[in-house]
Amino acid sequence: MAEIGFSVGDWCWLTRQASPCRVIERQDVWGESAYRVWLPAKDAVVRTRAQDLAPLASIRPTVEQILHTTAAAKLLDALEDNLLLAPIQSSVVPLPHQLYALNRAISRDRIRYLLADEVGLGKTIEAGLVLRELKLRGRVKRILVVAPKGLVRQWQAEMRLHFGEKFQFIEPSELAAFRQWRSGAVGDEDNLWRMHDQVICSLDSVKPLEARRGWSLEQLNTYNRERFEDLISASWDLVIIDEAHRMGGSTEQVARYKLGAALAEASPYLLLLSATPHQGKTDQFMRLMQLLDREAFPDESSVNRDRVRPFVIRTEKRASINAEGQPLFKPRVTRLQAVAWQARHNAQQRLYEAVTDYVRHGYNQAMAAKQRHIGFLMILMQRLVTSSTAAIRTTLEKRQALLNEPQPQASLFDSTEMDEWAELDGQSQVDIAVQLFDVMGIARDDKARRTDWVMRGFRQFDAPVSLVLTYDKYLEPAAISQFDLGALSHALVLAAWERGLGSVINGQGIMQSAVVREHAGIPDDQNIMICIAMGYPDEDFVANSVKSVREDAANFVRYVGF
Repeated sequence: MAEIGFSVGDWCWLTRQASPCRVIERQDVWGESAYRVWLPAKDAVVRTRAQDLAPLASIRPTVEQILHTTAAAKLLDALEDNLLLAPIQSSVVPLPHQLYALNRAISRDRIRYLLADEVGLGKTIEAGLVLRELKLRGRVKRILVVAPKGLVRQWQAEMRLHFGEKFQFIEPSELAAFRQWRSGAVGDEDNLWRMHDQVICSLDSVKPLEARRGWSLEQLNTYNRERFEDLISASWDLVIIDEAHRMGGSTEQVARYKLGAALAEASPYLLLLSATPHQGKTDQFMRLMQLLDREAFPDESSVNRDRVRPFVIRTEKRASINAEGQPLFKPRVTRLQAVAWQARHNAQQRLYEAVTDYVRHGYNQAMAAKQRHIGFLMILMQRLVTSSTAAIRTTLEKRQALLNEPQPQASLFDSTEMDEWAELDGQSQVDIAVQLFDVMGIARDDKARRTDWVMRGFRQFDAPVSLVLTYDKYLEPAAISQFDLGALSHALVLAAWERGLGSVINGQGIMQSAVVREHAGIPDDQNIMICIAMGYPDEDFVANSVKSVREDAANFVRYVGF
């Protein structure tokens, strides 16, 4: 039988999986064709032979497929007055509660909701369905997603994979370089946030600052203009805020709340996502609801079930079902089991009671000082004592040694709030920067020379060669690809040094990825991961005398079984 050729984008039938698939790549090797295909049913990309693919038209439908088509037709008929386009135009098959959320969200002209499904029910998918629906109806064009730093890449991957929506991730460190790159160009856009219609950024990277130790008023104003003011003024149609409960803040003066309030005013459509919107404090929850409608929630007394209900879309795990009407999650039963101390447990009992007293005292002190992170660590210590005597002994010994050591220096920061630590890169980097500026003779107030030194990173340290490492976008989520490129970077650096070449693995040089992509001729189907500056080191250059100090392995390596 003659081989049937398929093109990229064709839908066909994968016989080995008995499933439809879509061709994303064709490879012709030694006269034979092979394909990489995407399986929607498994949300996976696999490689297959040409003989394992067949046209969809040649496949007779199964009873299940006929029933599915019939059900879909009934649903289409029921929704003909308010047809949902997003589920049809997306690769994801929504669950009933996700369809409910979508239908309810678009049922009003004023789309400002809190998506509060419990963890694991797919709030990201619901938000993607809403934004896709609004785009298909021509109601939105410019979309901003604000998420915690650790979830940014996940948002990017899910929007692209499930909805075909590409979001540009803007690193805050790109902003100054972009402005300098654009300076002097007449008529060019100088607001990076306006350069892309669909943008994602990390929450703590764009919140406004009132002050920062060592910064002048000019530096502070520049920071807020680039990260906060330009973002707010970029004319968004839809703003999506993930983990929105972080926006409530302890007061209206908290930076995160100011960011949320400004974003709420900057966009007609707003989606807040949080599995735990109420943190036990009515005032914080009130401020969160004020982001949706300030007039509806003027004070704490207005926060009641009836008034909140129109703004909240929530599904609990116990009420969630699949397409067949079966529960998504098995019910969980929790029982308390009392354990009586015996005589042989006397030493363990005394240890438990002593640790409990210590934890209680430390926790109360931490709460009084509003140091919740310390309180959390004390709770972990309580768990250790119930888990392993050896584990709690090691922890307590380290704690005692730390308390007995003299403090090497006073605190560098006025505030010990966790929010203020979000963007710090570590004391080691600060120490290296201090050493560099010292050996280079750059004074603390020499802004021009300090800026020039920072810009060297964007210029690849003026190295004659720069290697840009990329990976195929089809490999997203790219955890294993990033691991492989990390190993490759390590090998390249070692090989370079073996041959007398100096090299620097540099992330700063790719922050302006669009510029790098243009000048290096990198196609759009490749993601830029990292770059390596390479050349013969100048031994007379004083900056090369600075050496970084590595963390002692004993501080982060645990040996088991030796």
